[in-house]
Amino acid sequence: MTYLEEVHKRALEIQKEIDLFCVKNDIPYFLIGGSLLGAVRHQGFIPWDDDIDIGMLRKDYEKFMSLWKDTENYELLEYRKQKDFSRPQAKISDKHSKIKVWSSRDDDDYQMGVFVDIFPIDIVSDDFQRVGKTYSKIKRYITILNNRKLSRIASPKDMPFIQKISLLTFKTIAFVMYKILGRKYLINKIYKLSTESSGNYIINFSTSYKFTQELFPLEYVDKIIQHKFESESFPIPAEYNKMLEIQYGPDYMKIPDNINPNTHHGFDYLEIDDIEYIVDGKLI
Repeated sequence: MTYLEEVHKRALEIQKEIDLFCVKNDIPYFLIGGSLLGAVRHQGFIPWDDDIDIGMLRKDYEKFMSLWKDTENYELLEYRKQKDFSRPQAKISDKHSKIKVWSSRDDDDYQMGVFVDIFPIDIVSDDFQRVGKTYSKIKRYITILNNRKLSRIASPKDMPFIQKISLLTFKTIAFVMYKILGRKYLINKIYKLSTESSGNYIINFSTSYKFTQELFPLEYVDKIIQHKFESESFPIPAEYNKMLEIQYGPDYMKIPDNINPNTHHGFDYLEIDDIEYIVDGKLI
């Protein structure tokens, strides 16, 4: 697991930089998802996890986006900044490392390194049926954005043939829709859909979980506390127990039995400080 130890070390350095920046600029944030679970259950990284996830209420997220300046070590990746970056959450990416996954392309206008994910957290109403429909619409627009050029119409190497044909057909349709609708329209629609509601709940529309697993009462993030994370401490919601139960179930403190310690998180390539750890999907 040497490569994960190096990823953890670099991600923690990024997170410390983000924390300093947020404190200096009065930008509230908190650990979410696997990083919140890791802080509570492991006092740091989940041992087999590969990044840090933080959340910011939309107004704080937009403040961060407007104030952040890239440094010699770190770069902001955000879909309004790089045309080929289509994820609805931002990343602060390390410039001295390189990560490629199956969807990476040599002609992308950005290079991803070890990163910390920054998720915008939006306020929504308790009309969960409507929230679910909004979530589905956002996912469709993101898919179209992600297939903005022909080089992105590809599928994982190990996918079964029938599934591969189905995915390639789907991605080709998305490419055609991108040409019809245009990038500006898609980005505006995603932003409008994400921010059009108001109410007493919050959601991470960028989640890879079921949307109901990252849908919480707004009051859960009213109070933020500091919590140990590795050698540091970072902000987490005081109601972390309730949030983790919603996302992972009542047994979230129990370590799963089916962990594969040799998995490497879909990385096709990993390099840190000019040292290669994964090449062509295989550990070096």
